[in-house]
Amino acid sequence: MANYVGIDFGTTNSVVAHLVEEPTRVDIQIVRSSLGLDRTPSAVAVSRDGEWLFGQAAKEANTQHKVLSVKRILGTGQNVDLAGRGYRTEAIASLLMRHLVTAAEKRIGAKIDSAVVTVPANSKGLQRNATKIAANTAGLRVLNLINEPTAAAMAYGLGKASSGGSLRVLVYDFGGGTFDVTLLRAHHGIFEELSSRGL
Repeated sequence: MANYVGIDFGTTNSVVAHLVEEPTRVDIQIVRSSLGLDRTPSAVAVSRDGEWLFGQAAKEANTQHKVLSVKRILGTGQNVDLAGRGYRTEAIASLLMRHLVTAAEKRIGAKIDSAVVTVPANSKGLQRNATKIAANTAGLRVLNLINEPTAAAMAYGLGKASSGGSLRVLVYDFGGGTFDVTLLRAHHGIFEELSSRGL
Protein backbone atom coordinates (compact mmCIF):
# COMPACT_ATOMS: atom_id res chain seq x y z
CA MET A 1 0.00 0.00 0.00
CA ALA A 2 1.25 3.49 -0.87
CA ASN A 3 2.52 5.50 2.09
CA TYR A 4 1.33 8.81 0.66
CA VAL A 5 -2.01 10.58 0.42
CA GLY A 6 -3.59 13.49 -1.37
CA ILE A 7 -4.79 16.30 0.87
CA ASP A 8 -7.32 18.84 -0.35
CA PHE A 9 -6.50 21.38 2.35
CA GLY A 10 -9.61 23.52 2.09
CA THR A 11 -10.71 26.81 3.59
CA THR A 12 -13.97 25.37 4.91
CA ASN A 13 -13.40 21.60 4.75
CA SER A 14 -10.45 19.31 4.09
CA VAL A 15 -10.41 15.91 2.40
CA VAL A 16 -7.81 13.13 2.41
CA ALA A 17 -7.64 10.52 -0.35
CA HIS A 18 -5.34 7.55 -0.92
CA LEU A 19 -4.38 5.22 -3.72
CA VAL A 20 -5.74 1.69 -3.55
CA GLU A 21 -3.91 -0.80 -5.74
CA GLU A 22 -5.85 -3.94 -6.58
CA PRO A 23 -4.85 -6.83 -8.86
CA THR A 24 -6.92 -5.56 -11.78
CA ARG A 25 -7.15 -1.81 -11.18
CA VAL A 26 -5.92 1.23 -9.32
CA ASP A 27 -8.46 3.39 -7.52
CA ILE A 28 -8.43 6.62 -5.55
CA GLN A 29 -10.57 6.52 -2.43
CA ILE A 30 -11.63 9.20 0.03
CA VAL A 31 -10.50 8.41 3.56
CA ARG A 32 -13.51 8.95 5.79
CA SER A 33 -13.15 10.79 9.09
CA SER A 34 -13.64 9.14 12.49
CA LEU A 35 -17.26 10.32 12.22
CA GLY A 36 -17.65 8.46 8.91
CA LEU A 37 -17.76 11.66 6.85
CA ASP A 38 -15.86 12.21 3.61
CA ARG A 39 -14.68 15.66 4.71
CA THR A 40 -13.42 17.29 7.89
CA PRO A 41 -14.10 20.92 8.82
CA SER A 42 -10.86 22.91 8.60
CA ALA A 43 -11.30 24.07 12.18
CA VAL A 44 -8.97 24.21 15.18
CA ALA A 45 -10.01 25.24 18.69
CA VAL A 46 -8.91 25.18 22.30
CA SER A 47 -11.63 24.21 24.78
CA ARG A 48 -12.27 25.92 28.11
CA ASP A 49 -10.29 23.07 29.72
CA GLY A 50 -7.29 23.74 27.47
CA GLU A 51 -7.86 20.73 25.20
CA TRP A 52 -6.98 21.08 21.51
CA LEU A 53 -9.90 20.22 19.25
CA PHE A 54 -9.97 19.63 15.50
CA GLY A 55 -12.51 19.18 12.73
CA GLN A 56 -16.18 18.85 13.70
CA ALA A 57 -15.40 19.01 17.43
CA ALA A 58 -13.56 22.30 16.95
CA LYS A 59 -16.28 23.74 14.73
CA GLU A 60 -19.00 22.95 17.27
CA ALA A 61 -16.98 23.89 20.37
CA ASN A 62 -18.53 26.51 22.63
CA THR A 63 -15.41 28.63 22.86
CA GLN A 64 -14.13 31.89 21.46
CA HIS A 65 -10.73 30.30 20.97
CA LYS A 66 -11.21 28.82 17.54
CA VAL A 67 -9.97 29.25 13.99
CA LEU A 68 -12.37 28.19 11.24
CA SER A 69 -10.35 29.02 8.13
CA VAL A 70 -6.62 29.35 8.77
CA LYS A 71 -5.98 28.83 5.07
CA ARG A 72 -7.30 32.34 4.33
CA ILE A 73 -4.37 33.88 6.18
CA LEU A 74 -1.73 31.21 5.60
CA GLY A 75 1.51 32.81 4.45
CA THR A 76 0.49 36.37 5.39
CA GLY A 77 2.73 36.60 8.47
CA GLN A 78 -0.38 37.21 10.57
CA ASN A 79 -0.56 35.47 13.95
CA VAL A 80 -3.55 33.58 15.34
CA ASP A 81 -4.55 34.11 18.97
CA LEU A 82 -5.74 30.96 20.72
CA ALA A 83 -6.23 30.74 24.48
CA GLY A 84 -4.22 33.90 25.10
CA ARG A 85 -1.21 32.86 23.05
CA GLY A 86 -0.16 33.88 19.56
CA TYR A 87 0.61 31.18 17.00
CA ARG A 88 1.97 31.43 13.49
CA THR A 89 -0.55 30.40 10.86
CA GLU A 90 1.80 27.63 9.68
CA ALA A 91 1.74 26.12 13.19
CA ILE A 92 -2.07 26.00 13.29
CA ALA A 93 -2.26 24.60 9.74
CA SER A 94 0.35 22.01 10.73
CA LEU A 95 -1.70 20.85 13.72
CA LEU A 96 -4.76 20.47 11.48
CA MET A 97 -2.78 18.52 8.85
CA ARG A 98 -1.36 16.25 11.54
CA HIS A 99 -4.90 15.59 12.77
CA LEU A 100 -6.05 14.72 9.23
CA VAL A 101 -3.11 12.39 8.63
CA THR A 102 -3.37 10.67 12.04
CA ALA A 103 -7.07 9.99 11.42
CA ALA A 104 -6.25 8.68 7.92
CA GLU A 105 -3.53 6.39 9.28
CA LYS A 106 -6.01 4.84 11.71
CA ARG A 107 -8.54 4.34 8.94
CA ILE A 108 -6.23 2.74 6.38
CA GLY A 109 -3.96 0.97 8.88
CA ALA A 110 -0.67 2.27 7.48
CA LYS A 111 1.90 4.96 8.25
CA ILE A 112 1.73 8.02 5.98
CA ASP A 113 4.89 10.03 5.42
CA SER A 114 4.26 11.92 2.17
CA ALA A 115 1.47 13.90 0.52
CA VAL A 116 0.34 15.77 -2.54
CA VAL A 117 -1.40 18.94 -1.31
CA THR A 118 -3.78 21.23 -3.18
CA VAL A 119 -3.42 25.01 -3.17
CA PRO A 120 -5.58 27.79 -4.63
CA ALA A 121 -4.70 28.71 -8.21
CA ASN A 122 -4.03 32.29 -7.14
CA SER A 123 -1.70 31.39 -4.26
CA LYS A 124 1.68 33.06 -4.50
CA GLY A 125 5.14 31.99 -3.37
CA LEU A 126 4.64 32.85 0.31
CA GLN A 127 1.34 30.98 0.56
CA ARG A 128 2.73 27.95 -1.25
CA ASN A 129 5.83 27.96 0.94
CA ALA A 130 3.69 28.28 4.10
CA THR A 131 1.62 25.27 2.97
CA LYS A 132 4.82 23.27 2.51
CA ILE A 133 6.16 24.36 5.90
CA ALA A 134 2.88 23.35 7.58
CA ALA A 135 2.95 19.93 5.93
CA ASN A 136 6.65 19.40 6.74
CA THR A 137 6.07 20.36 10.37
CA ALA A 138 3.21 17.83 10.44
CA GLY A 139 5.78 15.18 9.46
CA LEU A 140 4.93 15.01 5.77
CA ARG A 141 7.20 15.18 2.77
CA VAL A 142 5.39 17.22 0.12
CA LEU A 143 5.58 15.37 -3.18
CA ASN A 144 3.82 18.16 -5.08
CA LEU A 145 1.59 21.19 -4.68
CA ILE A 146 -1.25 21.05 -7.22
CA ASN A 147 -3.56 23.91 -8.09
CA GLU A 148 -7.08 23.10 -6.95
CA PRO A 149 -8.77 23.34 -10.39
CA THR A 150 -6.18 20.96 -11.85
CA ALA A 151 -6.74 18.54 -8.97
CA ALA A 152 -10.50 18.74 -9.65
CA ALA A 153 -9.93 17.88 -13.32
CA MET A 154 -7.78 14.91 -12.31
CA ALA A 155 -10.40 13.70 -9.82
CA TYR A 156 -13.09 13.99 -12.49
CA GLY A 157 -11.10 11.66 -14.72
CA LEU A 158 -10.22 14.05 -17.55
CA GLY A 159 -6.80 12.44 -17.84
CA LYS A 160 -8.40 9.18 -18.97
CA ALA A 161 -10.71 11.05 -21.34
CA SER A 162 -7.66 12.55 -23.06
CA SER A 163 -5.76 9.27 -23.42
CA GLY A 164 -6.55 9.09 -27.12
CA GLY A 165 -5.87 12.72 -27.98
CA SER A 166 -6.00 16.26 -26.69
CA LEU A 167 -8.64 18.21 -24.77
CA ARG A 168 -8.86 21.84 -23.73
CA VAL A 169 -10.91 22.30 -20.59
CA LEU A 170 -11.95 25.34 -18.56
CA VAL A 171 -12.33 24.39 -14.89
CA TYR A 172 -14.30 26.56 -12.45
CA ASP A 173 -13.53 25.85 -8.79
CA PHE A 174 -16.09 27.33 -6.40
CA GLY A 175 -14.28 26.78 -3.10
CA GLY A 176 -15.30 27.67 0.43
CA GLY A 177 -12.95 30.64 0.41
CA THR A 178 -11.67 30.99 -3.15
CA PHE A 179 -13.01 31.08 -6.69
CA ASP A 180 -10.49 29.82 -9.24
CA VAL A 181 -10.58 29.37 -12.99
CA THR A 182 -7.97 27.35 -14.89
CA LEU A 183 -7.63 26.63 -18.59
CA LEU A 184 -6.08 23.17 -18.98
CA ARG A 185 -4.79 21.14 -21.86
CA ALA A 186 -5.08 17.41 -21.24
CA HIS A 187 -2.98 15.44 -23.73
CA HIS A 188 -2.63 11.66 -23.51
CA GLY A 189 -3.32 11.75 -19.77
CA ILE A 190 -0.90 14.60 -19.01
CA PHE A 191 -2.19 17.97 -17.75
CA GLU A 192 -0.73 21.31 -18.77
CA GLU A 193 -1.99 24.54 -17.17
CA LEU A 194 -2.32 27.14 -19.91
CA SER A 195 -3.69 29.91 -17.70
CA SER A 196 -4.99 30.24 -14.16
CA ARG A 197 -6.68 33.02 -12.20
CA GLY A 198 -8.33 33.21 -8.81
CA LEU A 199 -9.98 35.46 -6.28
